[in-house]
Amino acid sequence: MKFSLLSLLLVSCLALGGELENVVTKSCASCHNSEANISFTLSQTTKVKVVVYNLIGQKVKMLANHTLKAGVHTIQWNGDNETGEKAANGVYLYKVETEKNSITQKMTLVK
Repeated sequence: MKFSLLSLLLVSCLALGGELENVVTKSCASCHNSEANISFTLSQTTKVKVVVYNLIGQKVKMLANHTLKAGVHTIQWNGDNETGEKAANGVYLYKVETEKNSITQKMTLVK
């Protein structure tokens, strides 16, 4: 299984004073266990939630839901759902959410 992202994006938050500074997504096509890496920078300690959704808005997998310190963080998704089964090929949305900001991006899962 490999991930093909629709685009490699560096997204800056527009909210003044927001703790989520940027989000970078990229695939790891050469890894033995292919995975998508979602990297983001926090300007301060805050609670972060990272969730993968299908295109009709159903939650596929909760990747993170805890407090993280300021700095750069990377969350990985290996293509499985909440029950541990592999998700189907297709386009998915992931949302990185803090107490003040959220960013949603697309990625495509190709096995």
